[in-house]
Amino acid sequence: MRVAAPFSFECRADGWQQYESESWGACRRWIEVLEDQKAARQIDRYECGRVLVYDRAHARDRFGMLIGLMFSKKAKWQNFFAEVSLADAATFEKAWRRALREADNRPHGGTQDVVDA
Repeated sequence: MRVAAPFSFECRADGWQQYESESWGACRRWIEVLEDQKAARQIDRYECGRVLVYDRAHARDRFGMLIGLMFSKKAKWQNFFAEVSLADAATFEKAWRRALREADNRPHGGTQDVVDA
């Protein structure tokens, strides 16, 4: 199966990163991939209620980072993620707007950390 960019997907994202956020419990991640086959925007929503957002302008902070993988045109990248579910652009955009309102690491001012851990 081939997946044409741009595309978005949701997945379980436990144990990917060694950051402070690892102690926040299970994470559901939404990723938007553009034509250059790289992630453009990402939402990390933790079971404790914390929400992190990343995009190319705010790619990293002390809590995590925008995933740096190159996504192949073939769907073999799905083998590296658990519980993958493709999402249409409107669904991702709605989730992104909500996440920006709820984000604990709002991307105002680059990589400024806002969350008190």
